Amino acid sequence: MSLMVDVHPVDPAVGAWLVESGADAFGPDLRALAPAGYAASARILHPGQVRHLPDRAMPAVDEWPAIGSAEFDRIVADIVNEPIRWDAAARALGTARTPLSTWSEIVDDPEATYGAVIGADGREYSPGDEGSMAPELLALVARHLVEHTSTPDAGVAALWEGWGGLVGAAGGVGSAVFTSARPPGRLRSWLSLRFSPPFLPRRRRWHDGILSREVSEGPRLRLPGRDYITFAAPPRIFTDPTWTHDVPWRDPALEGRGWTPAVHPSLVWPHDRSWVLVSEIDLDSTVVAGSRALVDELCADPDIEALDIS
Repeated sequence: MSLMVDVHPVDPAVGAWLVESGADAFGPDLRALAPAGYAASARILHPGQVRHLPDRAMPAVDEWPAIGSAEFDRIVADIVNEPIRWDAAARALGTARTPLSTWSEIVDDPEATYGAVIGADGREYSPGDEGSMAPELLALVARHLVEHTSTPDAGVAALWEGWGGLVGAAGGVGSAVFTSARPPGRLRSWLSLRFSPPFLPRRRRWHDGILSREVSEGPRLRLPGRDYITFAAPPRIFTDPTWTHDVPWRDPALEGRGWTPAVHPSLVWPHDRSWVLVSEIDLDSTVVAGSRALVDELCADPDIEALDIS
């Protein structure tokens, strides 16, 4: 299914209100991610991952090197990988989930922010995706969002500029090439002076990204620690998981491998600004700020693990 909607770059001035609001879209303080002034905020937890084997416990990290190649291949082929809610992981590991819990607290291991932990049940618990949700989860969230705005067909999506391959860049290679043998000190100093800019001209070549050169070199929405490319995008587009095939930042290379072809935006808001969705790229949660009714609906949806952090 193709939504066939018009999503296109737009002047980042549309996000000036976020700059003026003092929103901090970069940082660990979940409550500070969205602008102040909204009645309530919800934290949507990105599901973790649990891996298990049918006939044995998952090997620990330091056990894998000792496993023979045939056994290694058999284990890898038998691994079952499934998403897991944070509350389910907490129950399995004998911990507790609170509105501001970190994944490290859920698995009771301060070193587990980016790694995996083997539970007493023999299963391996890993953190969820940072900076993005699966298209299916975003669709569930967006179906609530569009019911709480007067402009579901007009809005803005902002994408962090640093996603790999998103924007093009100019680069070049110097025309002087040396072997690994280092010249004597005095000669090395002379060469450093003689063959360094501005004495050595370098050819700069443009390397294309997914987005056009015009967009790549265009202005950005600048928030603390992060720069974003802004697009005119109706919030309603995100209610269908197939939106990933209809946006200008779709990556054909990923699509060709059968992977999700586009990450979801870091920021989304409707034209009437009745709510705002924020996904900080280094966090495994998404924050939605809006009305009390919206937050209550999100937190009550059994298919979304959302917690009130107002």
